[in-house]
Amino acid sequence: MILQSKTGVIAAAFFLLIGGSLSAQTPHTAQLETIEAPAEAQGKSFARSVALHGDTLLVSAPGAFDSDTDHGLILQMLYSGSGWELDDIIESPSSPGALFGFSISRADSILVVGAPEAHNSEGEAVGAAYVYYLEDDGWELRHTFMPEILTPDSRFGHAVAADSGRVIVGAPQAEFLELEMVGRAFGYDLIRNPGEDPIETTLNVSLPSENERFGWSVDIRGMYAILSTQEAGIVIGPRNRAFIFDQSTVNTGWTARQTFHRQQSNNVFFGYDVAIAASTAFVGHPREQVDGEMGSVYKYEGFVNGDEFEESGVLTPSQGSSFMQYGQTVETYHDELIVGSRRNVEVFRKSSGGSWNLIGGFFPDSNDEITFTEAVDLNNQFVIAGGYTDINDDQRIYWQHKETATSIESGEEQLPETVQLHPAYPNPFNPVTNMPFTIDEPGPVQLEVFDVSGRLVRVLARETYSAGTHTVPFDASGLGSGIYYYRLTTGSSTLTRSVTLVK
Repeated sequence: MILQSKTGVIAAAFFLLIGGSLSAQTPHTAQLETIEAPAEAQGKSFARSVALHGDTLLVSAPGAFDSDTDHGLILQMLYSGSGWELDDIIESPSSPGALFGFSISRADSILVVGAPEAHNSEGEAVGAAYVYYLEDDGWELRHTFMPEILTPDSRFGHAVAADSGRVIVGAPQAEFLELEMVGRAFGYDLIRNPGEDPIETTLNVSLPSENERFGWSVDIRGMYAILSTQEAGIVIGPRNRAFIFDQSTVNTGWTARQTFHRQQSNNVFFGYDVAIAASTAFVGHPREQVDGEMGSVYKYEGFVNGDEFEESGVLTPSQGSSFMQYGQTVETYHDELIVGSRRNVEVFRKSSGGSWNLIGGFFPDSNDEITFTEAVDLNNQFVIAGGYTDINDDQRIYWQHKETATSIESGEEQLPETVQLHPAYPNPFNPVTNMPFTIDEPGPVQLEVFDVSGRLVRVLARETYSAGTHTVPFDASGLGSGIYYYRLTTGSSTLTRSVTLVK
């Protein structure tokens, strides 16, 4: 079944960079296409969360937010060359009203689904997160996370993030030390103990008062994570914050590293959504007073001053007052960033010089009063935005082929995606082998070796490397024969391969 708009394609105003400057003229008519909610997902907040992977699109339909009878769904769609076809449906393992799919995150063959209204065995709505693995016959549920320390209405699963075996789940309304809605976040490593339940750790920050709602938004890339707070109610003052965590030490936990916040008097919604890519962190501020309430996105560049992140600029809407609540949703893909607003989408790319440049975007025809939900994503093929119309509350997804949505004519050579972990040589080996890897920009690198039980046996590298290919030797003297896994972690990627020691 092709999931396509009844009206076909929609003409979209389109903008791109011409010779390094923004052109408000449309050089050609962009074709903005839609995916309408299928019958199974109608009236269920279709496209509340989306996740792209190659030519596969996962779309959530968690149910109406005021319903205690809806069962949430995850719909898997495949691109057929002319449109998206419904391929599979993941049904909620939770009780009705759990909001299964309120948040989703995919990392290769791992899918994490948040259900912030799921009930525990005592009937309390504390929330849950479900981890699925992609098998030959579809998605298989492997883990269910529901920490015992959660209090009712914690909304565990409000935000989830996954990256190569690491998972973080936010519970922004959890109590802590008898303080209400301080918020909590929990980390899980799916690699260290294969065949066993993942070790659960907490991500701790010092919060000054109640109602902070830590864990509102979360993202992971490599050894770094970013999490935000979102104050309950309208607060005037620099209260909302975002935090950088890292996992660069030899343990399974995350360590709070830095805090970002704004000092101006109106800080409402700073950190409403956050994202991290390579060595750049992004914090959405959709209600910042920039010519009204257009909003903005703050950038924080890593490793500018030693190993610290520093504010490196702010992204504001290119099309002026046509934008509202710019930065209410942000997402990254390698060296690209997509920013959503109440009505529009813009796409940026990191140049070889380190700057983030606007390369395009789209917004529907002015007669279609679209309001985007908290759902945007992109990869090397597509740009996706989930939304609904103000006129009749229809739920839909807007999408474009990436070459149409993000054309660039500045003539700048684009960097290839070159973060790679190469095969070790020799393999099998005894007792020394070499482990080469390639990174596309300077930054911190961590190279570790684990045995088949997931136990860390060697830390081969934990330092900053220049862009290019590097080789690190692994001396397995003192270790027994068998299979070992070596894992490369950079600011943007985590990659794993295996070697065999034969003595």
